[in-house]
Amino acid sequence: MFAFISVLGTIAVFMTNTFLWRNWEASIHETTNKPLKCKSVCSKSTGLCVRIDLAVFVLKETSNSSLEFREQLTYPTVNSSSTEQPSDCYMEDHYPGLELIPRQASCAVVGNSGILNNSSCGDAIDSHDFVFRVNMPTIKGYERDVGRKTNITCINTSLLRTYSGMFKRPNYPVVGNRFLEKVRFLGKSVLWYPKPLGRDNAQNYRLIINAIKSDGNSLLRYAFSWKPIHIEREWKIGNCGTLGFDAFVVARTFCDNISLFGFYPFYADPDGKPLRYHYFDDVLSYNFNNTRVHNFGREYKILQKLDAEKKLKLVAGSCSL
Repeated sequence: MFAFISVLGTIAVFMTNTFLWRNWEASIHETTNKPLKCKSVCSKSTGLCVRIDLAVFVLKETSNSSLEFREQLTYPTVNSSSTEQPSDCYMEDHYPGLELIPRQASCAVVGNSGILNNSSCGDAIDSHDFVFRVNMPTIKGYERDVGRKTNITCINTSLLRTYSGMFKRPNYPVVGNRFLEKVRFLGKSVLWYPKPLGRDNAQNYRLIINAIKSDGNSLLRYAFSWKPIHIEREWKIGNCGTLGFDAFVVARTFCDNISLFGFYPFYADPDGKPLRYHYFDDVLSYNFNNTRVHNFGREYKILQKLDAEKKLKLVAGSCSL
């Protein structure tokens, strides 16, 4: 009888220890590999905090040949011994290979409207501390009107797929070579894809980066986003925001003063002269009134209102006056 009770006690102790051990393992796994639902990311060195869907994550290294994009459509997963979910996550603690764009005194966000043709705004654009461009525009040959300086340029999903498709072929077609020529003109700046890096988009982005590196460009740096930019409800746009408007909203997170150039969704200038759709192409017709995807008119009215309130400077005309 005593032996039977002893055996039962041993089994009980074993089961208790096993239970505690498994719970400890589970707690370790839970607290060291869990989704960290950061509302903002911050830099200790600059004190800048940015809402996570508006943050631009810039890779510090330009020569890293094996860029690892964490292909997540939700919040990033990091190692943490805390059971709490912080609202702010510090770059230095969790993302040592990445950095945020530091605060800038003045920024120019340059759209691609034909209003820039013969505007003589190049010097005005280049006078800003930071220049933001959209969708890999052609700069060479248009410096007098659009400037030369570029600190960051972003591309949309359509261009990402187009360019990566070119680089999947053994000999780059004309479009691929034109893209590389544009990139060479960017110098030491940042290329940013501001959409979710799902599996296909991440592979396409890597293809583009590899093509740029194979072309001998070691100065360009690369950036991506953890979360998609969702500003439509906040800004009451109603439709999907244009990449230009997204760029403006992101610029507000680190720019003290913002000037907008090339944001002009109309067929003619104030004097009635016909305008190109983009300053660098010959397209003269585009349905700005089609609001199925973007609401150009609504975005422009918002920018006009902010300009009237002295919250930004909206340049829609000649800079030589």
